[in-house]
Amino acid sequence: MNGLDRSVSREEKERRDSGGFADENLIDHDEVDRHSVNEVLSQRTTSKSLPKWIELPSSEQQIVRVNALTIDKPSFFDLPQEDIYYFLSSQLVFSRIFVFFIQLLFGGRDYSTDAFKGVPTASDQLGYLDVFLQRLVAGFNKWDAIHFMQITKYGYIFETSLAFFPVFPYSVRLISYCWATSFIYAGLVHPTTAHMLSATMLNFVSFFVTGHVLFRICRALTRSCKCAVISVILFAFNPASIFFSASYSESLFALFTFSGILLLVDDQLGPFSLRLFLSLPLFMLGYGTRSNGLLNLGYVAFYCGREFLWRPTEIKGQRQFILSLPRPTIIRSACLFISRLVMSLLLVICVVYYHSARERRHFCTNSTLDTIPPVLKNFAVTHDLVMPGQVDKITWCRVSSFFFPPFYSAIQSRYWAVSLFGYWQIKKLPCFLLAAPAVWIVAFGVLNQFRRISKGNIWRILAEGGDLIPFTLHAVFLCCGSLLIYNAEVFTRILFSSSPFAYIVLAKWMSEVTPQVRLSDTMEPSVLPFVSHFFWRGGKAVFIYFYFTAYFVCGTSFHAMFLPFT
Repeated sequence: MNGLDRSVSREEKERRDSGGFADENLIDHDEVDRHSVNEVLSQRTTSKSLPKWIELPSSEQQIVRVNALTIDKPSFFDLPQEDIYYFLSSQLVFSRIFVFFIQLLFGGRDYSTDAFKGVPTASDQLGYLDVFLQRLVAGFNKWDAIHFMQITKYGYIFETSLAFFPVFPYSVRLISYCWATSFIYAGLVHPTTAHMLSATMLNFVSFFVTGHVLFRICRALTRSCKCAVISVILFAFNPASIFFSASYSESLFALFTFSGILLLVDDQLGPFSLRLFLSLPLFMLGYGTRSNGLLNLGYVAFYCGREFLWRPTEIKGQRQFILSLPRPTIIRSACLFISRLVMSLLLVICVVYYHSARERRHFCTNSTLDTIPPVLKNFAVTHDLVMPGQVDKITWCRVSSFFFPPFYSAIQSRYWAVSLFGYWQIKKLPCFLLAAPAVWIVAFGVLNQFRRISKGNIWRILAEGGDLIPFTLHAVFLCCGSLLIYNAEVFTRILFSSSPFAYIVLAKWMSEVTPQVRLSDTMEPSVLPFVSHFFWRGGKAVFIYFYFTAYFVCGTSFHAMFLPFT
């Protein structure tokens, strides 16, 4: 082998070690510039017959101008856009009033159930005002709401309570302390009454704000004001409406989750680093509100990945593909991407990690039992409940866990039969039927998203914001968990409180089948708007209308009567 051959072999080896494109056809850097290398990459990728939707961008496709213009027709805006805020606000408020009166009508009837009813308050401790106020919101305090109210009043005093995360009950306690302390000391209201009213107020405000946040999210993702308006109408009357008003954590969780998502998806709110920094505390509180809040890290990873693959340029709205940049820039970007993911993980889990460590010490220390009031001990003995300090009855004290509390899976499995295929029983078939419409919506959205991606290019879609890709993956994960692991009947409220996916999927489809609808048409009639323009659009339209209406009305009344709508 002569000197030239040895030189070529050495050059080929160096290119292999550096991740270059060395094969039988060497690329001479003296003759081919960076853009030509990218063209060679594109040609070789094409030669392997990759589907068009996953082909890497060619050299002329590696700088993308992101279009932020609305897709609505000019004729759609036949009213001032300022009217949108007042219309949406009225719908959000009206739906909560509607839910309130339904639960008021049915909330006084409790059907027999073996569900946890909580430590009763002695009747001689309640005044006439307490009885009246508690009756007003009785329908909002059934099923899991009783657990939340017990935690608000006593803290984590029973092992079953550990299945419920702390941010919601402690927020209710804080609100009660702020407005009701003087009334409690004056003997005007009982603490239980104050907690029930505080939970109702907190959920009303959270629901109202979440509706407007959803409008911003949908407008940013679809670039359509029409879709955004329809999505909020759907949210106002969603099938899980009772859980957004009852003393459940859904409204607060949706507020934290949707607000964090808005910061990630809306490029108009500022540079990505700032938006990411502001979103992480919201996702942290969301995880501290509900266990499935941990999945919100998927949104963080997705949008950090998008920022890594398509870096913003100095020109506003323009992005450049990472592989078209010099190698040092790629390495710095990769390090920034990894550091963002690590920082996000540590920050999001810190509240739950602290809660987990605190309750482990509380429950797994023998002396804790001596500090519990006798009335709670007697209740626990009567109902066979495990209390802090009863270490011989606790199975998870020696279990270690980093991302999830060590007690969570053990308690879910012990008291709620949560395990792989644990819910696959004939007697549970009605629960799966209850979740079936929500599963259909997920399947419908997944199919539409797959069609959109297969017709385009996933790299281009990422450059433009990612469309509904992360929301689709999130919904599929929740759906699979519902069908295979946890209680199927809760999937409806989990889907509609955890992600804007269902609202946006339905809003986009409803917008497509009503092309002539104008802004004023979406606001008519004032009660249940848009129905007259949508109801007669075929079988799917009728199905969606009856699904939302039946679950809104019947679900609220069943839940208020302690019937199995949980």
